[in-house]
Amino acid sequence: MATKTRPDIAFAVGNYARYMSKPNKTHFIALDRIWGYLLRYPDLGLFFRFNQETLALVGYYDADWANCLMNRKSTTGYCFFFRRGNIIS
Repeated sequence: MATKTRPDIAFAVGNYARYMSKPNKTHFIALDRIWGYLLRYPDLGLFFRFNQETLALVGYYDADWANCLMNRKSTTGYCFFFRRGNIIS
């Protein structure tokens, strides 16, 4: 079994997802850039092969509260690891 993740676009998608309730032209331009990147590099990503013995999952999560000085929105972050220290997300 194999799993794939795309950390190369995680920051961009998370950053622009903040503006979903009231997007403007700038946000749609950024979205077009993200889509263009995905179309150019559809096979990029981190691949992990595993079996049932290595399925121990550990996760960490952190958040700030209203740290953005422009709009007081919060930012969160997380990471998940398989047992042997391989980051998956």
